[in-house]
Amino acid sequence: MANKYYWLRLDKGFFKRHDLKLIRKMPQGDSIALFYMMLLTESIDHDGNLRFDDLIPYDAEMLAILFEYETAFVEMAIKLLEKFNMIEILEDETIYMSKIANMIGSETSAAARVRKHRENQKTLQCNTSVTPSNKLKQICNTEKEIDIEKEIKKDIDNTLVINDNVQKSTHIDFSEQFKNDFNNICTELSKVQKITAGRKTAIKSLMKLLGITSEHEYTNIAVPFLKTISNSGFLNGNNKNGWKATFDWITKQANAVKIIEGNYNKKQSELTTRDLDLEVEINVF
Repeated sequence: MANKYYWLRLDKGFFKRHDLKLIRKMPQGDSIALFYMMLLTESIDHDGNLRFDDLIPYDAEMLAILFEYETAFVEMAIKLLEKFNMIEILEDETIYMSKIANMIGSETSAAARVRKHRENQKTLQCNTSVTPSNKLKQICNTEKEIDIEKEIKKDIDNTLVINDNVQKSTHIDFSEQFKNDFNNICTELSKVQKITAGRKTAIKSLMKLLGITSEHEYTNIAVPFLKTISNSGFLNGNNKNGWKATFDWITKQANAVKIIEGNYNKKQSELTTRDLDLEVEINVF
């Protein structure tokens, strides 16, 4: 599988946004703006979500260490960014970058090779002072590069067709339906009141993980998935710490995989020490 690289796409008017202009006029405003950009870059490969791991959210002290700021500054910056709706603190304390959807860019390693090859070709074409002995070598190299580009382009085109078909088949938004079913089936867990942008993204990723592309598949896959959660004593608080799963926890892909694989289906008497310590397990997010 090709590697994937991510970046932020900032338009020309990024720093003219009203929220950023207002923030930069405040005490330590430029530092807050820089901190906001650090949060954006840290979240780009997680669809705008920021957590230390599946079970441990970032707190102000952790972010202060991570980005080398004072804890008091981070606490103040988080409150201000939340006030301006630039970030959202989800129910499970995940920090969601509210305005990141149109700012994330990505490129596979194959596409990067094509881009690099084209840049090399332009450089080659600009080099007009070629000796006869080098000209034949240049032509041969160019032909090889063209063949390589054709192969890479074919791979990329095939990938685009696959991705396009997936997008077409998964255009149904199951967010509200999944929220309502969660509330009705998982009655021992905290009710969900609102589907935020961050939750909608998480549900979309979960549907893709479960292979759900239609109402029929939703009924046959998503509903049993929720019933599995409802029937798990461990996920409903029957564990040594009384910990209960949350909506945001079960929609995280790493946790959903464990649920699908039956990690929480055992009876309390059958759970191993590792099973009982799952709520404090460290898995890098």
